[in-house]
Order: sequence, then structure tokens, then C-alpha cells
Amino acid sequence: MTAWHIAAEIGKCEILHKIWEWAKELLTREYLIRKKFLAKNKVGNTVWHVAVYVGNLDSLNKMGESAKVPLKPDELSNKLLLAKDINEMTAWHIATEIGKCEILHKLWE
Repeated sequence: MTAWHIAAEIGKCEILHKIWEWAKELLTREYLIRKKFLAKNKVGNTVWHVAVYVGNLDSLNKMGESAKVPLKPDELSNKLLLAKDINEMTAWHIATEIGKCEILHKLWE
């Protein structure tokens, strides 16, 4: 689990923003992708899974803006939005399962 996961879980967008600013200054594109956007916690959840579980649209908005910088469109869709947890569920599955239409809409944007 990363600090990014924790900030997404508790819905602290200002922390997400600060972590992102520091990361852009200090880390390479490859490291950002691997350790920030694609990192998984002990149950296989990416930060997208966590934000969807807690239903935090603000966190999803911030992460979506941040992800567009280091990720190419195919990486964004194939590696991040379609990442599966240990139950083989994507963030899309989770949003559908918990009935969060507004989150499904945000994931689609």
C-alpha cells in the first residue's frame, strides 16, 4: 500500500495533489507508472479500486488528471482502468457492484 492509496481511501485530495507534485519533480515516468498508478495493496487493489470502493469522486478526479500526464492513452486504459484485484475485479466491476452510477460515469470520461 502506498501513501497514494491511503489518501484516496480517506478522500484527502490536497494530499493526493501534494504527493503528485513531489512525485513529478523527483521520479521518472516509468517509476511513476509502476509505483504510483499501478501499485497494488495487499489485496491487489490499485488506487482506482480504493477510490471506487469508498465512492470518492474528488479523489478519482484528481487521480484522473494526474494519470494523463505520465500515461499514454493505451496505458491508461489497458494497465490502469482494467487492472484487476485478487478477485479478478476491475474498478468498473466494483463501481457496478456497489451501484455507483456517478463513479461509472467518471471512469468512462
